[in-house]
Amino acid sequence: MRRMMIAALGLSLLLGLTGCGAKNTADGDLLSRASGIPSEETLLTVGGREVEAWRYLYWLAYTCDSIQTAYQDAGTELDWDAAFEDGSLSDYARQQALADTVLYAVVETWAEERDCTLTEEDRAAMEADWEAASQDYGGEDAYLAALGELGLDRQRAQTLSQAAYLYDRLRARACDPESADYPTAEDLADFSQKSGYVAVDFIRVDGGDDPDAARAKAQEAFSKLNSSSAPANDFAVLAATYSDDPDRDQYPQGRTLLVGDGTLPAEAEAALLDLEEGQWSGVVEADGSFYILLRQSLDGATMAGAWFDYQLQSAAETAAVETTGAYDRLDVEDFWESLCSARTGETASEA
Repeated sequence: MRRMMIAALGLSLLLGLTGCGAKNTADGDLLSRASGIPSEETLLTVGGREVEAWRYLYWLAYTCDSIQTAYQDAGTELDWDAAFEDGSLSDYARQQALADTVLYAVVETWAEERDCTLTEEDRAAMEADWEAASQDYGGEDAYLAALGELGLDRQRAQTLSQAAYLYDRLRARACDPESADYPTAEDLADFSQKSGYVAVDFIRVDGGDDPDAARAKAQEAFSKLNSSSAPANDFAVLAATYSDDPDRDQYPQGRTLLVGDGTLPAEAEAALLDLEEGQWSGVVEADGSFYILLRQSLDGATMAGAWFDYQLQSAAETAAVETTGAYDRLDVEDFWESLCSARTGETASEA
């Protein structure tokens, strides 16, 4: 959610609206009109926190718009009853919208419980965001009209934006060793072990058309590393000289990765996991390249951020959610068709 790792908090408030062919009409609350549910009515509760209908309906509209755009791009006819994952496409849309809604509710609850509020800097940044978006749309009136197509006004849009800023503020606390919210060493060690994070720097020599020359180049780097009086310090210097890794400039001192995330080929990853922190490997051949790997200590601040995101995501996934009858009766396909009709100014029968 990082504007956000956990995806929902990173989403733009505005959609392309390509799915419905909207006409920039903000005549009333489209979410309420499309769903038949008053937007301020409580539609569900998350851990006892009441959630107004418009919040869920916004995310449902976002999800439906994204799905329809994907189907249009693929040249495939949209069928909300089609099987998808463990249910129908309609079920998937409901679940995704609910997950995003719950995530925002948990952030707001955590902020209240931890007495975390926005700073003046945050509010200034939100105002700058608003002004920039208004400028992009040709003025505030045009921006408000675009928000209206999503069932949002300025207050609602900034309520969603505020949650994203609160997330940033909460996460910053968790990454600050001086904060009471910083995880303990035991928390970080346990999380690192369970999550599969590992810190590594590596030299990769591309085998190319002459693997023998590449192997010799890698062995030369390995020889210099072994003869160095400070190999851990000199590894980055050798990597800058010998490595063909295209991401080297982005990670000059190494990186943190998840085991199995594809950063390293399987043979190189297996060699890395056999190392203790501070140890380096010999020359490892993998996928046509030659690797020398240095296992590093995990960075506390990096792991604290990942730990916080994991805790937040877990809290959202296990939150006690109670829905109302209006939520249970809501039909995704009917809602989407009605919303598209409302956006284009048609009646449901005309659509």
